[in-house]
Amino acid sequence: MTPHELSLLHDMREAASDILTRTQGCDKEGFVNNRDLQLIVERLFITLGEAAVRLEKQYPQTASRVPNLRGPIGFRNFLIHVYDQIDPARVWDVVVSDLVTLSDAVSRLLTDAAGTEEA
Repeated sequence: MTPHELSLLHDMREAASDILTRTQGCDKEGFVNNRDLQLIVERLFITLGEAAVRLEKQYPQTASRVPNLRGPIGFRNFLIHVYDQIDPARVWDVVVSDLVTLSDAVSRLLTDAAGTEEA
């Protein structure tokens, strides 16, 4: 993988990890009632989604190895373009239902890439 591909994957993994760390120990009600946390998580989802957009456009072969990559891209677009309709409960649902799977997939790609470089 190119350094830029690796950078995009690292950005995706870091954003996902930051979201999971910041929401650890939180529940839906706590998230919905914490505007500061909502703003942080939304911003991190935008970063994650933007890295996914760039990966898909510039490195489609690598992007195809990330299951459901269109999910974070679509969510980023929603957060940016329909900002006035963001439902904190829906954001929370994405955190708990989709983020770990995505993070794990990206981590596996980075691990595979690191193993390839050592060989």
